[in-house]
Amino acid sequence: MTTTKNDHPGVAPAYLTGALSICGGVALFNVVDVIIKLVSAGYPFYEFALVRAAATLPLLSIYVAREGGLAVLHVQRGELGLIVLRGCLLFMGSMLFGLSLAVMAIADVVSIYFVMPLIVAAAAGPVLGEQVPLYRWGVMLVGFLGVLVIVRPGAGVFEPAGLLALGAAVIEGFAQLFARLLAAVRTSAIAFYQGLAFLAGSLVLTALFASGAWANDAHASLAFLTRGWVWPETKPLLIMLSAAPLSAIAMLLYVHGYKVAPASFVTSFEYTGILWATLLGFIFFADVSGWTTWAGAAIVIMAGLYMLHRDSKAGLL
Repeated sequence: MTTTKNDHPGVAPAYLTGALSICGGVALFNVVDVIIKLVSAGYPFYEFALVRAAATLPLLSIYVAREGGLAVLHVQRGELGLIVLRGCLLFMGSMLFGLSLAVMAIADVVSIYFVMPLIVAAAAGPVLGEQVPLYRWGVMLVGFLGVLVIVRPGAGVFEPAGLLALGAAVIEGFAQLFARLLAAVRTSAIAFYQGLAFLAGSLVLTALFASGAWANDAHASLAFLTRGWVWPETKPLLIMLSAAPLSAIAMLLYVHGYKVAPASFVTSFEYTGILWATLLGFIFFADVSGWTTWAGAAIVIMAGLYMLHRDSKAGLL
């Protein structure tokens, strides 16, 4: 018997919820990128990470309390291990991404980072057992070509910090896949443990570099990591603290988006970050995107719309 989308009335809302969640999370994290770049000239990355994590965890705790309190945080041992691993990978990816922002324009970093959906699409089959339709692979490749148009290889984008952004994409790509393996765990619990991982990671970096003994100005990214602790003035501190609610909400949206819909589908909506990165880069840093950025963005957006059209015809939406 032929299966139609009407046979699965819950599928379309799940796909839509997943897509909207990722779009919202991308927008919020792009604002956090602006904050990281703003503080990178005078403060170390671990200081920003510590302030953000310390302020984010109480917000996540409130959400946990509303969903049932400590009982929500009780998960199976195997699930807890996977949650902790995911949190550690996301912190590592966040660090590499942040270090690249100290040197490069936000739009360039985000463009390189967009290899992440390809990694998710490629790994979704062997890791998650998802069936990825052939046309989605084609769409992903077209989207990647759009990213290459934006990046313009050989035009200065691939300086050393570009490798950090690429590393962030690889690490976070695998980390996001794990959310699908944790579908039975509450979103609040996953986000809370992720917040703990970010706090632990930032404390480790603070212990290593706060003294300034390892300070190295050979490269702006390296300086952003190894610079000694600088007590923040009121305005920079408030700017760093503002990243906390943005990050908390974005974490919840990302976890939820990757839980409710196939990773190979929702990951394509990461591409919406192109528009946010271009807009925010112009507003805050006067970065003017050339015609190649807009041409590449158009390619990516059209590819995403085509995938939605094909998924609809295939009865997947």
